[in-house]
Amino acid sequence: MLHHTPDIDKCIDEAYRVLKKNGIIMITLYNKYSAFYIINKLFVDGLLKLWIFKLGIKGLRSTIEFGADGKRIKPLVKLYTKRKAKKLMSNFKIISINIKHLKKHHFFKFGSLLSDLFIKKLENLLGWYIVIKAKK
Repeated sequence: MLHHTPDIDKCIDEAYRVLKKNGIIMITLYNKYSAFYIINKLFVDGLLKLWIFKLGIKGLRSTIEFGADGKRIKPLVKLYTKRKAKKLMSNFKIISINIKHLKKHHFFKFGSLLSDLFIKKLENLLGWYIVIKAKK
């Protein structure tokens, strides 16, 4: 849930502090360049449904979370690029950083036209989660 934390740097610093030498940390963050965010949130909800004008970018982004309406219920939601995620984990030795979780419905109505193999090939680019495994 680090992508909902106002001061993620402080959380990562604390994780580093308490982790034993050679200890492993695994975190998952939302990918800013995911198909889900770009197509479903920005394009469909933001532009086609005009939510960007009603809610603003922070309100629109909050609707990623189930039950959030972007007005009354507006949780903090942060999105990350691979570069920003690497910088966030700069005190650690990164073992792996991958992008995961790409589903056909992330492409809105067009996903049904895509093959499973094609989706799998795009996953490490357009998946919803950045998954980082790192060592102290």
